[in-house]
Amino acid sequence: MTTLIADSGDEHGMAPLLDEAVAAGNVAGDHRALVHLSMRSLECAADTRATLAGLGVVLDTADSLGVDVVVFKGLAISTRWYPKPELRPAVDIDVFVNPDQSDRLGELVETLAPDSQSRSTIDAMVAEGRVFEYSLAVDGVAVDVHLDPMNMVVATRQRELMWQRTELISIGDGLTVRTLDLELSIIQALLHLFRDNFADLLHVYDVRLMIDAGPDWDFIESFAAAEGWTDLIRFSLGVVCDLLDRPSPLPRDLTRINRLLIDAIWPDRILLAGTESLAKSFRRQSFASYLITGRRRDVTRAMLHRFFPARSVIDDRYPGCDCPYPVALLQWRRPQRAGIRHGKQHISPELPHETV
Repeated sequence: MTTLIADSGDEHGMAPLLDEAVAAGNVAGDHRALVHLSMRSLECAADTRATLAGLGVVLDTADSLGVDVVVFKGLAISTRWYPKPELRPAVDIDVFVNPDQSDRLGELVETLAPDSQSRSTIDAMVAEGRVFEYSLAVDGVAVDVHLDPMNMVVATRQRELMWQRTELISIGDGLTVRTLDLELSIIQALLHLFRDNFADLLHVYDVRLMIDAGPDWDFIESFAAAEGWTDLIRFSLGVVCDLLDRPSPLPRDLTRINRLLIDAIWPDRILLAGTESLAKSFRRQSFASYLITGRRRDVTRAMLHRFFPARSVIDDRYPGCDCPYPVALLQWRRPQRAGIRHGKQHISPELPHETV
């Protein structure tokens, strides 16, 4: 193994797993590459400890408010399906709020980040039915508070069922958390992979471990069908299984129009290119929702809310503008475009890149 391979493994989130393979005698390489992997593995372990400490603060805060939250993605995946949780990079925390308490998301954010001025904005977006996430920092750890873990443009129809199927697990430092079950974790991971252009091997490996855990594919297919996600899930799973050189557990048939759109907008050349894939995913993340079947009107309405937010939402974010709506909207858009440009230059596979 060369330094180039080690660097690529690092970019794809696989450095700790490569280092473990080296320690087991399964991989050999030059000294510089091995040192690099070892350092990244140690850094990953330190990041995991810091993230767990931050999670404790988030859970204590939510509990003090009586707000129920679910932990998903990084920490939950590493705890449940990795032989050693520290082998999976987890430098941020992803939680979503009980659907019955969505109107308290702003209160939770305000309590976690007292300096935040966004509670009224969040409340307005929740009232509009917008799907979004809010990013903040807790003791130096990035936290994404989600309204809906699937994070599509339109809200998941079966959020109550999703909540009912959550499970309690023990996570590091004696914490007990609620998380998505195996089947919903696979659905979330496949949607996440699709929206991020299948950017890195880490999230492919996540799905491999979940497949090996023996999910109920009939439930996955039926849940996806009820949401209009059949084509998204089938295509995403097919990509993963092709990379793993194994047959897909679900059919590969897609609707004709979605097959044409996927081939045109998600060509192979933009997939699995690490940060480059992520940088090219910004616009595609929202467009992926147009592949949802049977909800075209809902998607169009949600897109209009994104393109033309309510004046109250704009005024909460940029108060003091006694100006016509088009001028206020321009003020709203400028920092968003600047944020996208900045994100394309500095994005990390584990960092959030879609916020309110």
